[in-house]
Amino acid sequence: MYKPIEFEITDPTQVVEKTIHFFTRSEFKLVEQNGNNLKFKKGSILRNGFTFDPLKWKSDLTVEITGNKIKAKLDIANTGQSMGNKEEEVLDSFFKSYKLYVNEGLDFEKAHADAAQKIKKHGWNIVLWAVLGAVVIGVPAGIIAYLTGIKSILTTGAIFGAILGMLKVQAGKKPKDL
Repeated sequence: MYKPIEFEITDPTQVVEKTIHFFTRSEFKLVEQNGNNLKFKKGSILRNGFTFDPLKWKSDLTVEITGNKIKAKLDIANTGQSMGNKEEEVLDSFFKSYKLYVNEGLDFEKAHADAAQKIKKHGWNIVLWAVLGAVVIGVPAGIIAYLTGIKSILTTGAIFGAILGMLKVQAGKKPKDL
């Protein structure tokens, strides 16, 4: 998934240093610097399966600074994860923090911590509702599978319930709305 951003710089002095500082403090590794063109890398495909935070997923970032403009493109490998509204909000907040840091020098670390906490809570909410959906639909499906002798009904019911539970959370439904 690609996430581009482009914005004007109010003060071009030390923008390269500020950019390097922002992204290295956000756990990106600077892998290439060619004048005002920067490349960063972060994460691994294996780590994608163990975190809900899209800022910790395997990603490549390119930043091009020309005159009074910054163009950045984040390429996220979201293998093993789904990209929903909450993940998009985290990325938008991340780039907003970058813009504010470069232009106004505002602290970004508290915003990162808050966004990480929200996405972690949202991720565990998805897992909870997936398990609940699998049980709620899987148990009756298991009874039907036992009575009919068709074992695939149990698997299908449990998978369908898990997917239904995840989709309800991703759609922004509250547990009481289900």
